[in-house]
Amino acid sequence: MHNWIRYYYKNRLKIWAIILGIIFVIVLIQIFNSFSKNKRQAEAKEIEEKQHENVVSYNEESKSITTGESVNKNYQDQFGTLLDSFLTACIEHKPEKAYTYLSTEIKDLMYQTETIFEESYYKGKFEGNKQYSFQSWSVNGNEYVYLVKIFDNMLATGTSSETNFIEDYITIVPEEDTFKVNVNGFITRKDEYKENESNSIFAEVSTVDIYIEKQIYTLNLKNKTNERIMLDTRKSTKTTYLTDGNNVKTYALLYENKEEDLILEPQESKTIQIKFNETYRNDLPIKEITFSNIVKESNLNNSESLTIEL
Repeated sequence: MHNWIRYYYKNRLKIWAIILGIIFVIVLIQIFNSFSKNKRQAEAKEIEEKQHENVVSYNEESKSITTGESVNKNYQDQFGTLLDSFLTACIEHKPEKAYTYLSTEIKDLMYQTETIFEESYYKGKFEGNKQYSFQSWSVNGNEYVYLVKIFDNMLATGTSSETNFIEDYITIVPEEDTFKVNVNGFITRKDEYKENESNSIFAEVSTVDIYIEKQIYTLNLKNKTNERIMLDTRKSTKTTYLTDGNNVKTYALLYENKEEDLILEPQESKTIQIKFNETYRNDLPIKEITFSNIVKESNLNNSESLTIEL
């Protein structure tokens, strides 16, 4: 014990220097740890605030231009994110990724492969440096149509986008437990299976392909007679037509059909398509289709009419 006391007095300055040094190091470690903790908390808070700021709200884009309605609030962000994902893939020149967002319906009808989609849709709209915007066009039940504008990136090209842009109408449709897109103005295909017959012909509307600016009717026809029949002589442009709820008529574009499309041999059955320039209106559906110039080859001056209620 005496030796320890003597050692302390002989080396007390050194001992206290060591003790103070240890205390100093401990204090420094505590200060550093506290500083690091505060820094981490500040960084975490900053990240959280930035994430909050970067959450995209699609409220404005969800207000319908034509109907004044808005997309259901439960779907606004989901639909906006879907459109952003599809269009971003397109402007980033990833058509194979964009293709995955298409509905099964439009793949079956128009774009059976990614190559067809790329050649028929993507290349005509997204080559070069592009930007886009979108706005709800109409809301009708489960049909949500958006107007999309695709324009040159002003920062990259130096050109104005106010008048130089491409329009498309993209419809968001439910598919299984998610949503997909129909593009190129295609809204949906409706199964009708509405039919009627005259003395000479049986006609059934099986499907209607609805686009933003046209409708294509698929018809199953059967000649009931032993004579050659013409569905329409095409001498007038106003003999095959649709009638809407206001009794306004839209006439068929029969010049787009081949002559043989409209001719039925004796007892022949066939399927044809007829196009109408009928602008999509969700508040005024088509109520009927009329063929008022059905004639037998033996008597072209005596026509009969057939109307199918839809």
